Amino acid sequence: MQALGQNLDFRISMLESAIASGNHKLANLELLPRLVASAGYSRRDNLLASVSKDAQSGQVSLVSSTGTDRELKSAALELDWNILDFSLAYFQAKEYADQSMAAVERRRRVMQNLMAEIVHVWWQVWSFQQLKGDLSVVRTEVEEALSQSDRIISQRLVDPIRFIEYRKQLFYVLRRLDGLALQLDQAENRLVELLDLKPGTTLELRDGEALMNDAIAYGVPDVAVRHWQQAALMNRPEIRMAAYEGRAAISEAKRRLWGVFPRIGFRAGHNYNSNSFLENNSWAEGGVNVSVDLLRLTTIPSLKRNKNLVEQLVDAKQKAIGGAVVSQVAIADKAYRQNLRSWCMSDQLLSLDGQRAQLLEAKSSAAALDRLSLVQARTDHLLLRFEVALAFADLQRDRMRLMLSTGLISDPPQTEHGIDPEAFPEWLYKGLYQNAGAEVAFAAEAMGEPLAPPEEAVKSELCK
Repeated sequence: MQALGQNLDFRISMLESAIASGNHKLANLELLPRLVASAGYSRRDNLLASVSKDAQSGQVSLVSSTGTDRELKSAALELDWNILDFSLAYFQAKEYADQSMAAVERRRRVMQNLMAEIVHVWWQVWSFQQLKGDLSVVRTEVEEALSQSDRIISQRLVDPIRFIEYRKQLFYVLRRLDGLALQLDQAENRLVELLDLKPGTTLELRDGEALMNDAIAYGVPDVAVRHWQQAALMNRPEIRMAAYEGRAAISEAKRRLWGVFPRIGFRAGHNYNSNSFLENNSWAEGGVNVSVDLLRLTTIPSLKRNKNLVEQLVDAKQKAIGGAVVSQVAIADKAYRQNLRSWCMSDQLLSLDGQRAQLLEAKSSAAALDRLSLVQARTDHLLLRFEVALAFADLQRDRMRLMLSTGLISDPPQTEHGIDPEAFPEWLYKGLYQNAGAEVAFAAEAMGEPLAPPEEAVKSELCK
């Protein structure tokens, strides 16, 4: 499955995640003290000589003298550590760490949305491609029936009103077939767009039959909606993103508040100077420095109020997102169950319509109106097959939406070159089914309602 590797949105989210991770690593380096090494060289074209004057009379009291060589070399190694800078770097590192985790969750959300849409469109295109040949056959039969009707009407062998109705029905059939062909083109174009392929690329999908068996056996675990909701509150990327982004906002507010406090710095180092007039050419020194911006201290009450407002905003956002997630899960669960019933009913109707089509085939004759009944029966049966195929595609879409609403779409299997295409089909159904079952069971256990492990389903059980 190459969609994830080629989709631009997913690649952008991957780059954002990598940048956020890089910022976090760089912020951690800011926690270290500064160790500065320096060296210097200077040379004068004359001596740095000076004289002294008597403070009272202004007369020169000594001959000119110097205490500095014309050529100097110096070196120093100094360790500098500031408590306030360390504290600010600590809060910034926490902020970047949370932003990095939020970027990971953002990538998960993009991946899950993309996977859900691709699965739905893939099933649509595969279904259309399986029926494309039958669509061409039925369309040819309709066009032949229209040509035959022209000869019959010219010979005036039937009632004109009845024959107009006959031709009208044939054109209705053609319009429905053209609508199906348009749906096929739109679905293929959408899949090409999702895969970021060149427009007009011809797709040939395979392995649909095997995937359909897996889709029936590994749908979604049959659990109560409250268990899905609890699992969503624990796994949904948006909830985790809100938590990480909230923590990052609080860290930023704390960093701004701490920035007004006094700066206390410790300094220690070793120095060397080549000046021959010095008694000690190398020496160690250390010191402490304290400084504070008195005017910025007046902003402390405002910064505290801002920090409290940020905390309230974060809490309100998390509650709003949690409520929206719970509602989305309930809607997704209901939609999946409704589409499951719709697909089962359509499949049963297809079986009955197949029996009807066989009976009409056996009773068909060469008469024009009998030919219309036969063409209509074949068209109805083809349309019903499309309906069943689309219902199954919609069922897979709602399965992925339910997984999406709960955040239970795990990352696909990877190799060193990207997504593993051989392991992907098994992951898509069996892997997601088992992962969802484990996460829902964990959520139910947290609620004090332990669940039995989910089992494989069969079609007869799904369509009870």
